[in-house]
Amino acid sequence: MLHGMEREGYVEAYEKAAPTGRMRKYYHLTRAGRAALTEEEQSWQRYSGAVNAVLHFA
Repeated sequence: MLHGMEREGYVEAYEKAAPTGRMRKYYHLTRAGRAALTEEEQSWQRYSGAVNAVLHFA
Protein backbone atom coordinates (compact mmCIF):
# COMPACT_ATOMS: atom_id res chain seq x y z
CA MET A 1 0.00 0.00 0.00
CA LEU A 2 2.81 2.42 0.83
CA HIS A 3 4.49 1.74 -2.50
CA GLY A 4 1.27 2.63 -4.30
CA MET A 5 0.96 5.82 -2.28
CA GLU A 6 4.55 6.62 -3.14
CA ARG A 7 3.84 6.11 -6.86
CA GLU A 8 0.84 8.45 -6.55
CA GLY A 9 3.03 11.09 -4.92
CA TYR A 10 1.20 10.99 -1.57
CA VAL A 11 4.24 9.92 0.44
CA GLU A 12 7.99 10.16 0.07
CA ALA A 13 10.41 7.62 1.47
CA TYR A 14 13.95 7.81 2.72
CA GLU A 15 16.31 5.31 4.29
CA LYS A 16 18.18 5.79 7.52
CA ALA A 17 20.26 3.51 9.71
CA ALA A 18 18.45 2.38 12.85
CA PRO A 19 20.29 2.16 16.20
CA THR A 20 20.81 -1.55 15.45
CA GLY A 21 22.67 -0.64 12.27
CA ARG A 22 20.00 -1.97 9.93
CA MET A 23 18.71 0.34 7.23
CA ARG A 24 15.09 1.34 7.77
CA LYS A 25 12.70 2.95 5.33
CA TYR A 26 10.73 5.91 6.63
CA TYR A 27 7.77 7.61 4.97
CA HIS A 28 6.25 11.06 5.28
CA LEU A 29 3.22 12.72 3.70
CA THR A 30 3.69 15.13 0.84
CA ARG A 31 1.44 18.14 0.25
CA ALA A 32 -0.53 16.03 -2.23
CA GLY A 33 -0.81 13.30 0.40
CA ARG A 34 -2.09 15.75 3.02
CA ALA A 35 -4.68 17.07 0.53
CA ALA A 36 -5.80 13.52 -0.34
CA LEU A 37 -6.04 12.65 3.36
CA THR A 38 -8.17 15.72 4.04
CA GLU A 39 -10.46 14.81 1.15
CA GLU A 40 -10.80 11.22 2.39
CA GLU A 41 -11.51 12.43 5.94
CA GLN A 42 -14.31 14.66 4.65
CA SER A 43 -15.72 11.82 2.58
CA TRP A 44 -15.66 9.52 5.61
CA GLN A 45 -17.41 12.14 7.76
CA ARG A 46 -20.22 12.45 5.18
CA TYR A 47 -20.56 8.67 4.89
CA SER A 48 -20.48 7.96 8.62
CA GLY A 49 -22.89 10.83 9.26
CA ALA A 50 -25.35 9.35 6.78
CA VAL A 51 -25.06 5.88 8.35
CA ASN A 52 -25.54 7.32 11.83
CA ALA A 53 -28.59 9.27 10.64
CA VAL A 54 -30.15 6.06 9.29
CA LEU A 55 -29.36 4.11 12.46
CA HIS A 56 -30.79 6.79 14.72
CA PHE A 57 -33.88 7.18 12.53
CA ALA A 58 -34.74 3.47 12.67
